[in-house]
Amino acid sequence: MIKELRNARMKYNMLADEIRLLGRTVYGEQVPVFWTGSGLETIFEGQDLYLEYVSHYAVYEDWIRVEMNGATVIRMPLEKGHHEICLLRHIRPDANCLIRIVKEIQPMEDDPDRFLLFCSLRTEGRLHTPPEHRMKIEFIGDSLTAGQGLSGPVGYTDWTSLSFSTENHYAFEVGKELDAEIQLLAQGGWGVATAWNNDMHAVMPRVYNEVCSVAEGPEVRALGGLNAHDFQQWNADYVVINLGTNDANAFHQPAWTGKDGKQYQMLLDANGGYTGKSAEQVVEACVHFLGQIREKRPASFMLWVYGMCGDEIGSLLREGVERYKMISGDNRAEYFALTPARADEMGSNEHPGAKCHLRTGKDIAEEIRRLQKSDDRK
Repeated sequence: MIKELRNARMKYNMLADEIRLLGRTVYGEQVPVFWTGSGLETIFEGQDLYLEYVSHYAVYEDWIRVEMNGATVIRMPLEKGHHEICLLRHIRPDANCLIRIVKEIQPMEDDPDRFLLFCSLRTEGRLHTPPEHRMKIEFIGDSLTAGQGLSGPVGYTDWTSLSFSTENHYAFEVGKELDAEIQLLAQGGWGVATAWNNDMHAVMPRVYNEVCSVAEGPEVRALGGLNAHDFQQWNADYVVINLGTNDANAFHQPAWTGKDGKQYQMLLDANGGYTGKSAEQVVEACVHFLGQIREKRPASFMLWVYGMCGDEIGSLLREGVERYKMISGDNRAEYFALTPARADEMGSNEHPGAKCHLRTGKDIAEEIRRLQKSDDRK
């Protein structure tokens, strides 16, 4: 009887027209889900919905979040191995719900063979192609964009999968406000010129051109994570860069010894300010990264945002954007200062929580609306 019920359900692989894949991936009947916020969306007409997946990790388990019509109905860790799990049951069959299933956890450099595959959706009902969104926005960032601090209680400080989430996430709020399809590329601790601990290797420009080359284990390589990304697959109207928090932290950390044996350290000037060689390094890193993005996304408007954790190096980032515009003659780039998180807006792991994220998302959405109106007048 159980086998008959299973066979009666319609199975949709990841190439089905009724499924929209979210995030950078390598397309196939089953797809690797690499980045935070990646996954799928579809219109579900039926009572029961099942997800078939494969998960592997050594340290950090993956979590998924399931939305129905924009509301979270499930957040759960995924058991290691090949499984089929029930996501929805006894839904009114004529409801036609928009279902979104997204990965909650960032790639982990120190768990190099960790991966997640979405294999199929199965239902006794039907899936339908979801409507197109009004625009597409790519977000590039650090732990703030990876959703660190959005799960777990205030005061929780363990480095575990538990503390990451996309629920009440600023980028998802932007997507909601603007009816935008979003992609996230984010890695906690990384920056534009250096990581929080002066590791010059741990920077987002280094991995931007590949599908997902944060972790370089053989499983990730076999799944295509280290492949050059095909930027024509998904054309972003806006690219939002939220980097700088870890670059600022690096000015207050000891030197990092690289694999080459050399020591690297961001240093304040003699007066404790940001006018020296290290500060110039941040500015030039901004200029270079904006040029790198423009090469890959010639039609996108680039918006650099910063300030959720304070405005320590905001002047350097703003200078980087303005210098890029002056050197390149490209005026489709702007800097936007964010309002820092208040004490009552903090989440877990000493990161901004839901209140700050939701407010920030609304602020960025309003800035994009302003930029749209400015573009329309030209």
